[in-house]
Amino acid sequence: MKDKTQLRPLDTDKIANELNKELVKRRLQLERDIRESLSPFIASVFLFNTKSEVKWKDKRGQVFPVEVFETDKPYLLEEYPTLEYLLKEPEGTLRKTQWRMPKVVLTYEDSMMVLIDFELDFLISEIANEWSQRKAEYSSGLFFLSYINQLNPKLSSKGVVQTSHPKEFDHDEAMVILRSYPEFSFLKDLTQELLENAKRWKTAELFEEGKEEALENEDNRLKDNKLNINVRKYLWDPLKKEFEKRYSEPFPKNHIDRGYVQWSNLESLLREYHPWDLDMLARAIHASNNIKKWLLAGGLDPDGTKPICRASLIEPACIKAMADKGLLDPKFTPPKEMLAFLAELEANCYSNAIVTFGKNESFDLTRKGPLVLYGYEPHHKALLLHTWKNMNSAEIIERSFLDTTHPRTKLPYKEIRGYFLENTIDGFTWRKAQPDELKQNMTTDFEQDLSLPLEPELLFR
Repeated sequence: MKDKTQLRPLDTDKIANELNKELVKRRLQLERDIRESLSPFIASVFLFNTKSEVKWKDKRGQVFPVEVFETDKPYLLEEYPTLEYLLKEPEGTLRKTQWRMPKVVLTYEDSMMVLIDFELDFLISEIANEWSQRKAEYSSGLFFLSYINQLNPKLSSKGVVQTSHPKEFDHDEAMVILRSYPEFSFLKDLTQELLENAKRWKTAELFEEGKEEALENEDNRLKDNKLNINVRKYLWDPLKKEFEKRYSEPFPKNHIDRGYVQWSNLESLLREYHPWDLDMLARAIHASNNIKKWLLAGGLDPDGTKPICRASLIEPACIKAMADKGLLDPKFTPPKEMLAFLAELEANCYSNAIVTFGKNESFDLTRKGPLVLYGYEPHHKALLLHTWKNMNSAEIIERSFLDTTHPRTKLPYKEIRGYFLENTIDGFTWRKAQPDELKQNMTTDFEQDLSLPLEPELLFR
């Protein structure tokens, strides 16, 4: 028979006391876990971050922050003997408060509190896990208190025990609810105690403990996820070396914005870099959103040109990585006719274009000033050429998007061009389809001998 017994009032004090005892026993473990998680974060602050400053505004006698901005001033260990001094520093963002209320500056102490809460929540989830094995009534009770607003009030006590699972305690919302009970006020006290104790830790010791992991994390961040390309090796370090040699100024330690005193010099140097290199830098660099957008757009001059454009540093590395995986033939050199066909496609790409071939295969073309990029990774052009090299024949459609839109549909006009590719014993050849021929092929169902509707935005060329 099903247990229809209604859940009786819980002895919340008993559960809270039992949890408090467990946390007291594991206090040292908790502090070690916090320190282990904290040290790489502290090391990264001194290795890669620069100081932030707050812009204040006085309105009718009330002073409040309006902006937090990065500077080029580094964090120096000697200025922060203990963690207490660092935790007072602004971290670079403003926290939104209630409507019409002044914004609040986030400091490193706020990040520290998040870390402490995370480690405490994780430890409580471990305790709940152990209780589910040997003290099911405590585990189910803790679960009930954490999710009392979400549980069915008619749920039986047996049902509570059955639905209680350690994974349920992984949710931050459950812990927030738990801390709201007066019986669990010791959780807030414990969090504050842990914070005050951490403030006395020596910053230099934390730096040494976390330096190796922080450097490893930074290197992993600067690697392309798909090909494991080290952006630091191929782009970041050469850029830094050239900047310091050319301008006799130290390269910015980490975060870059347009307020950086040497930004005009750095901008001039970056304008010469290939759009693919700037694209990869934008993914890895710590910079303002405006700078990242400029990098992603190709580092063009205000008039949309790029007078100087170097060969890409990252593209050969990506191609080599693909060749090492056996996905490209490193000895393949595109024949002149294939290069001529690429030039044809690029000449018809004004801003963006889509090229389709085979069974639903397609790739994007994107113009960045004088250059056209293939796909969304530096090696995609080489992959495309490799594909065409191995095809007997193919029909290609290029859709080139224009800036003007159709007056009725409001969709952009698209120029449509068709091509026929073929690999013969004489080599690679291609020819352009006539506009009328292409239009007929795209608007006719030859199997049923029916005419197909034509999109009004298509312009056959």
